[in-house]
Amino acid sequence: MDLPIHKNLPDALVIGPMRSATTWVHRYLKIRDDVCLPMDVKETFFFDRRFEKGLSWYDYHFQNCQDSKSQITIEVGPSYFHSEEAPGRIRDVLGQIPLVVIYRNPVERSFSHFAHLQRLGLTSLTLRKSVEEFPEILTASRYAEQLERWIHYFGKANLKILRLDTLKESTAQFANNLAQALNIPQTSVPGELKKPVNQSAIPRSNILAGITWRIADVLRGWRLHKIVEWAKQVGVKDAVMKSASGERLKMGKSERLWLHEQLKDDLKRVPGILSTIEEK
Repeated sequence: MDLPIHKNLPDALVIGPMRSATTWVHRYLKIRDDVCLPMDVKETFFFDRRFEKGLSWYDYHFQNCQDSKSQITIEVGPSYFHSEEAPGRIRDVLGQIPLVVIYRNPVERSFSHFAHLQRLGLTSLTLRKSVEEFPEILTASRYAEQLERWIHYFGKANLKILRLDTLKESTAQFANNLAQALNIPQTSVPGELKKPVNQSAIPRSNILAGITWRIADVLRGWRLHKIVEWAKQVGVKDAVMKSASGERLKMGKSERLWLHEQLKDDLKRVPGILSTIEEK
């Protein structure tokens, strides 16, 4: 791997998992002057999907970050949580840094993940069939399994657990917990962040949504993030991804029971693992 151009790589990571308020976290961190995030993009996917591009490619995203004690550099990378390769790569490149994990009810998280894939037009199948094509719908909800891997590489001391239920009850308390986990000052939460963000709706067209997502993914790989962000700002994303009625996909009883059955072994183990991390 090539050497970095400068040394402003992340001091901490929010590693997810997906569909656990990481978009909210990114928006909150983005408004802070003492936090630097990757340029023009929420997540780089470097440590799981784009590692072969080399460290110079990753380093490019942090050229806007100051080499200063007054600012901490952070990436929000929710896809890292369930990646088998990411923990070792992160340790080797960034060292023993703080890692924030957000715990969401695993069954709710899995269904939200499925609904998100439908919104992006990546699947129009049933939940069970979609899991066959996208196993991360389940694997990213197996907190016990994933946390054991992260503990292996980073120990319990570097893992910081936040709970999504706290955000639902109090955005201010969740923001304070996040600030404490990242060792940055607590600040107030602006009004626009006191309501849900990035909710999954049924797309107008699965085919059109899927094409749009794939084009955006290719553009990000070419570092053309500004084009993607411009498209969002002018309403392309909402026009494609949201139904005219704003209807959201809801989890039925049979789907809830099936997800619980798939995750039952992990559900039994995760409370003990979470408690040992939180009590360290």
